[in-house]
Order: sequence, then structure tokens, then C-alpha cells
Amino acid sequence: MPTLIQLIVERGPDAVNALPKGIRKSEEAVAETIENNVRKLIINESPVDPAYYEKMSKLLDALIELRRKGAISYKEYLAKIAALTKETANPRGGQGGYPASLDTAANPIRRTTVPVTARNGQRRKPLFPWATLPAAGA
Repeated sequence: MPTLIQLIVERGPDAVNALPKGIRKSEEAVAETIENNVRKLIINESPVDPAYYEKMSKLLDALIELRRKGAISYKEYLAKIAALTKETANPRGGQGGYPASLDTAANPIRRTTVPVTARNGQRRKPLFPWATLPAAGA
């Protein structure tokens, strides 16, 4: 069964319909359930990229504040929290967290997963795609 985060990423605001009936009855309960799940995702992923997830945490805090003050409608809140959830679950559009300027052939993750040109000029897959090359001087 997919998690609430996965449902939000896939379905957007319509993921609310997958919540239990008791929670769906209350907009406040729906909002807090989503916020708690997004917060948990931020906390769990924070060690990977602390600066990025700190930014996501501040955006979540701002959105919670807007909702609590009634500054945005429930429908607008759902759209914004869905967008934030997608951005949090798939940093930088799912590009693996590397900015385009660093995503080069020298990237150790990429080196082992991109096709390789054989001596005869034909492309082939790496023999051991899960292995990474040791760092220089290691």
C-alpha cells in the first residue's frame, strides 16, 4: 500500500480521498495529517541535504501559518501542500540531488550507470552498474 506522501506525489490534492473517512470529515485533521507526514519526510531526508531540507521546512512552516490564520482557502492549501510535498519528495525534479553543473560524466554515481563505448565503437551497459569507482588517492 502506498504511503500518503506517495499518493500526494502521484495524485496531488486528490490524494485526500484516499484518507480514512474519519479524517476526511475534518479539514483540520486532513491538514495536520499531511503536515505531519511531510515533516517526517523532511526530518528523515535532512541528513542527505541539510540546507535544502531546511528550506523545505521553512516553506512548510509558512504554509502551516497561512492555513492556521485562514489566509488561504482549503482548496488553495491542498494545492500548495501537494506542490511542496512533490518538491520535498523529489528534490530538484528527481534529478538525484545534483545540480546540472555537477552532473557530469565524472560523477561517481553516473560513471557506473551510463552506457559505455566499447573498443569497437558500440555502446554497452557497464558490467557492474552497482559498483562505484574508488575515489582518487583511496
